Amino acid sequence: MIRDLLVHVDASEAGVSRLRYALDLAARHEARLTGVHVIAPTDVPPLYKPSKLRQVERVLEDRSQRDALSAELIFREVAGERPTQTAWKVFEGRMADQLADHARYADLVIVGQYESEGAAEHRATSLADDLVVKCGRPLMVIPESTAGAPEIQRAVLAWDGSREAVRAAHDVIPLLIAAQCALEIVSIDKASRDVDELAGHLRAHGVALGETFHLDSQGRTGAALVSHLQVRRYDLLVIGAYSHSAWREFLLGGVTRTMLHHSPLPVFVSH
Repeated sequence: MIRDLLVHVDASEAGVSRLRYALDLAARHEARLTGVHVIAPTDVPPLYKPSKLRQVERVLEDRSQRDALSAELIFREVAGERPTQTAWKVFEGRMADQLADHARYADLVIVGQYESEGAAEHRATSLADDLVVKCGRPLMVIPESTAGAPEIQRAVLAWDGSREAVRAAHDVIPLLIAAQCALEIVSIDKASRDVDELAGHLRAHGVALGETFHLDSQGRTGAALVSHLQVRRYDLLVIGAYSHSAWREFLLGGVTRTMLHHSPLPVFVSH
C-alpha cells in the first residue's frame, strides 16, 4: 500500500506541474504528501574573478532563500485546493543527501527529470541520478512536459532479469493495482526466457497484464527502449536502476541514465 509520498518542490513551472501530479497521486491512494524544499550549499560557477566571488556568493544565497519562500507559498496554495493531508519541510544541505534521509519514511519519492544541484562543472549527475542510488526507496521521475492528473491506464516494465528489475517489478505492484491499469512487459535481449514466470507471479498479486514484447537491442538498449516508447502509448515506465555502478553507467552510457534523462513519460525506478 502507498500511504506516504514525498515530493521535491521548487517554484518553476515544471515544479508546479510535478506538485499537482503528486497531489493527484496522493489523493488516489488516500496518502499523505510531504513537500520538501532543500536549500543547497551555494555553488558559484567558475566564471568570475576571485575578487567578485564573495559578492556573487551573497547574491546566490539571497536567491536560494527567495526560492525557498516561493516554493513554500506555491505548495501551500496548490495543496490548499484539495483535501489531501500534507506537510511542508525545508532543509539545508546537499539535495540528494537531505532527500535520501527523509525518503526513509516514504513509500515513493517524486522528483523532476530536469533537476540538478549546482553547476555541471562541479556535479555532472542529475538529482535523480544521485537520489536513486541513495534513498533506498522507489523513485518517480517526472518529465518537464508532464501535465494533469496521473491517469495510469497502461504501464510498461523494462525487464532484463537483473536484481534491480526484480526490485522495481515488486515495488510498483501497489501502484499498478490501485490504478487498475494493464502492465505490458518488454523483455530485453536474453531475459525473455523467464518472462512467463514473472507474468505468473505478477498475476498472482492481482496485476492485470497486457502484451509482452521482446527487444533485441543489439547493444543499444536505451535507444531501442526509447523507440519502443515512441511507438506504443504508455503512461508509466517501470525500470530498475544501475545494474552497474552509477559512475560506470555515467561514463559509458546506460539504460537507466538514458531513461532518467530522456523518457517522454514518468519513470518509476528502483535500485
